[in-house]
Amino acid sequence: MADSDPGSPLTDRDDAECWASKVVGAIGDDRLGELGITADAVGDVGDYAFNDDEIGVVVDALDDCINLRDVLAEQFEEDFGAEAAGCVADEMSGGLLKDAMRAGFTDSDPSADFLQSFLDIAAKCDVPLS
Repeated sequence: MADSDPGSPLTDRDDAECWASKVVGAIGDDRLGELGITADAVGDVGDYAFNDDEIGVVVDALDDCINLRDVLAEQFEEDFGAEAAGCVADEMSGGLLKDAMRAGFTDSDPSADFLQSFLDIAAKCDVPLS
């Protein structure tokens, strides 16, 4: 089922089904049930006590099923403008973006290395940070 949250990258039914299939296949119905996740009750990923490996599965499934680069560019476009947002998304694609998503799902603070990398990207892409 597609997520009705307009900020969610899973608003497309096919993308949501792809993601759900990968998550259920890797984590399993029993463990998802332990976490309180059912086909009829799926909330925000950050609401559940996934362990680190499971968060990795969730993020990898998102990366497999949607274009994270485009989602990131769209989210940054209003604040940074299209060109700078595209530049940031291009520079963050891959491991850095996945690290940011993992941190976001666990509500942990970004590491100093991540923050420095983002500041370097922002400078390279002429992103106004004030």
